[in-house]
Amino acid sequence: MKYFYLIFLTFIWNGLFSQIIISEYSASNLRMFPDDYGKYEDWIELHNTGNTSVDISGWYLSDKRDKPKKWKIPSGTTLGPDNYIIIWASGRDEITPTDFHTNFKFTQSKNDEFVVLSNSGGNIIESAPLIITQNHQSVSKSSTDNNVWYISTEPTPGSEAIEEKLFSAYTSRPTINTNAGFYKDSILVSVSQPPNEVLRYTLDGSLPSDSSEVFNGNLVIRETAVLSVRSFSPDPAILPGLIDFKTYFINEPTQTLPVISLGAGEELILLAEGDREQTPFGSCEVFSKEGELKSRSYGELDRHGQDSWINDQRSLDWISRDEMGYDSGLPQKLFSYSERDQYQRIILRASGDDNYPSVGDEDHEGSTHIRDEYVHELVKKSGMNMDVRASERYLVYLNGKYWGVYAIREKPDDHDYTDYTYKQDKYDIQFLKTWGQSWVEYGDQQAIDDWQNFRDYILNNDVSQEGVYDKITGEMDVVSLADYMIANLTCVSSDWLNYNTGWWRGLKPQGGHKKWGYIMWDNDATFDYYINYSGVPDISPNAKACDIEEISVFMDEFFPLDTTLVQYEDDSIFIDGTWYYFEGDTFLVFPDLGKHEKIFLKLLEDNPDFRNLYFARYADMFNTTFSCESMIYILDSMVNIIRPEMPRHIARWGGSMFEWESNIKRLRDFIIKRCNRIDDGLKACYNLTGTYEITLMTDPPESGAVRLNTKTHTYLPWKGEYFGNMINEVEIIPFAGKKFLYWVSKNEGIVINHSSLSKTGIEILSRDTLVAVFEGSVSTENFNIAKVNLSPNPAGFMVNVSFENENVTSVDYKIVAADGRIVQTGIQSSMDASFILDVSQIPVGSYIIHLTTDNVSSMEKLIIMR
Repeated sequence: MKYFYLIFLTFIWNGLFSQIIISEYSASNLRMFPDDYGKYEDWIELHNTGNTSVDISGWYLSDKRDKPKKWKIPSGTTLGPDNYIIIWASGRDEITPTDFHTNFKFTQSKNDEFVVLSNSGGNIIESAPLIITQNHQSVSKSSTDNNVWYISTEPTPGSEAIEEKLFSAYTSRPTINTNAGFYKDSILVSVSQPPNEVLRYTLDGSLPSDSSEVFNGNLVIRETAVLSVRSFSPDPAILPGLIDFKTYFINEPTQTLPVISLGAGEELILLAEGDREQTPFGSCEVFSKEGELKSRSYGELDRHGQDSWINDQRSLDWISRDEMGYDSGLPQKLFSYSERDQYQRIILRASGDDNYPSVGDEDHEGSTHIRDEYVHELVKKSGMNMDVRASERYLVYLNGKYWGVYAIREKPDDHDYTDYTYKQDKYDIQFLKTWGQSWVEYGDQQAIDDWQNFRDYILNNDVSQEGVYDKITGEMDVVSLADYMIANLTCVSSDWLNYNTGWWRGLKPQGGHKKWGYIMWDNDATFDYYINYSGVPDISPNAKACDIEEISVFMDEFFPLDTTLVQYEDDSIFIDGTWYYFEGDTFLVFPDLGKHEKIFLKLLEDNPDFRNLYFARYADMFNTTFSCESMIYILDSMVNIIRPEMPRHIARWGGSMFEWESNIKRLRDFIIKRCNRIDDGLKACYNLTGTYEITLMTDPPESGAVRLNTKTHTYLPWKGEYFGNMINEVEIIPFAGKKFLYWVSKNEGIVINHSSLSKTGIEILSRDTLVAVFEGSVSTENFNIAKVNLSPNPAGFMVNVSFENENVTSVDYKIVAADGRIVQTGIQSSMDASFILDVSQIPVGSYIIHLTTDNVSSMEKLIIMR
């Protein structure tokens, strides 16, 4: 069956037959015709076929027949005889000096949209289904017949169609009947054969052409391949249509990770081998680790990364392209932490500069294939106020060839992410980035102006004044600023501020993230690895928090100017002997737009509220996700995910398991040294005392949760190490039906500002217990913390839990992982002050065991090792 698009139009008569028609439109304008912003948007062409001018002011365009008055043509719009007008279906909803932009854009792969023209009364003058076209094609009328739509392979917006470039239809899309997936032996593949058409195929993911092999009946696939099949017609008026594609894995090793198969022919291999100019079109298929096809899409691939392309295994970007006619994104939940189920863009990252095996020079000594993913995972699990490139591990095949262990990464600097996460789309965000220079990702010149004005307000005013600080906190997420400093200083980043820095805000009142906040970008150069691009004075485990002061001085030398340099309209720019590659946008390039370190240091020095927030946030992080136990647990867990796949990866790319394991140990040892020295580094920089152990609890137990600074603790009692000579903030969050009375310090080592307030400030002078007392409590003098021994600790499969109080005969217990998950609970009764706890089903790692008996509670650290 052929899909002939000889659609005869139904015109709405409104007295006289309209001489204004929809003459051409395109939802496949990937890179042919830029609008006045330099963007390639969908477009609609109207044509006045008559001999007199027509005022079309107040007429309407829409993509829905049931909503014909979606976008109103501006007043003063007159179309002269035999004249054309182009209207961009970009979604911007604005009128510029040269162009019109509708409030809608097309998604042709939905296959349910229309092109609708209505008069000022909302009566439809003309409408037609949105015909799916392939890349850089349009739907057009012939100059000799305004009643028939054709496919144009050479669109002509603003002028008459080229008759010899008009075609009547596409061939039908074939269907490959054999399921994609993993097979032990060769398989026989069949394809549904359209009548009167010839099927041609390729096995490397390339687009079949009229010279490709003919598919006759069935095909035996004997080795892993990406099968692409396309139908061709002997009728020259019918164009080759969309392809079908499937990957068949033949006798591949059993994998422990999910798989992504990319197919795009020779250009894909050239790209992956280092040819930056290649941007091949092709297919993407996602398989579960069990081998089941979960999702697929068709689109475009290009290079991802800069310095990291010196390595043999390179990172790639995938972009699904609705303009090609297949779909607008991968329809799949790709990340375990998110319910998002469609992705137009993903990064397939080969661990960047930390790729293993690396190129082999001294700058890359010690690569692990995990640093960047690890840092972003720490930030995500910690709940820091930053957007991250979250990761999931996959094996990747290119054109059927195994290409090693990758991590797919979400793109926080993409408008699909901001739209899904915060309800802020691309026309409602201001997104700025710095990588050697600074530029606007979203928001045009206004984003630069707004940030510069805000930045200069901070740097040129007395931030100790309450009104000034209120304005700052009204426009900036200062917790995000603190988090950005804490994460990078803790991980000893040496490639930030002058590189790999992004910050943004949303403008839509109904959306989120309406204050300037930060993203994490590339964090390969961390933990004493790779090149020190940012002038970090000490990249050892002894690095101190106040090193930011020397980094700030380095930034003054790195960025000598603060003015606009030049405007570029290419996909790359050449500055100071270096090429910087972008995605075809127009950039206003600034040497140092951000000055984030200057903002931070001024707030830290001059505003006591921010200083207190910063120190408190530091302590919160190092008592939770950034504790030694948690950092090592998360690292070990991530290493264990890829360890089974590393022998095959190494067989493909080189290196050795011994070297890789040694590099992992080097990283692990650095982290252990680093996390044990953070407190001393902070005290050496700033006038802090401690740290002091503080225990939080309620009386009676399970009466509420306690927020300490920026972290809420539900499972009590809870212990942590906090600084003195500063104010920490506590707040009780009562459980239903519980009435809070007051705070009490058991040993008077905590000064409580207002003991009767549910939210108050405290200063810690020594080790102590802070109790939130509720109605129905026993005397706090009798409210004790049980003394408990765990043996052995670290434990393997069993641990003996013994109480020094021999009267303990029953106990409730919870075992909580470093990320807050309860992994085991239970009740032990009929015991004689001790019991044996089976932990054999709990993975290796660091945990907290909570024990409660009558009014006696305890919280102890439990390490499980095997």
